[in-house]
Amino acid sequence: MSVELASSWCATDLGVYRPCRYTYERYPLNSVPPVFDALGGFRWLGDRGQHNADNVSVLTRLNTSLNAVGVALPEDFVQFYSSDGWAGELDAVSVTGCWTRLAVRCPRSVPSSARWTPLP
Repeated sequence: MSVELASSWCATDLGVYRPCRYTYERYPLNSVPPVFDALGGFRWLGDRGQHNADNVSVLTRLNTSLNAVGVALPEDFVQFYSSDGWAGELDAVSVTGCWTRLAVRCPRSVPSSARWTPLP
């Protein structure tokens, strides 16, 4: 048996820029503009704040793991989560308040040779 998982972006609304009928909705990947470029970076969020050493440590370890398999975190993601000021902005709008908590690797119950491959 096979299951097709369509690629999509799961998010909430951005007012008139991206309406949402529910708490979250799936949007086609090609319909989501690159926010970093559209907004001129994260300057619109104001002061970058203090360097977040804990997040930088997690991001560095994650990037090391990703580089081993030929991928890397997007630079704008790294910039955003490397500071308290910008990363903390998501806590102000998140109903769960957990956006800025970068997780460390969870134990896995699948063989280490297993890989997730997104469908085209």
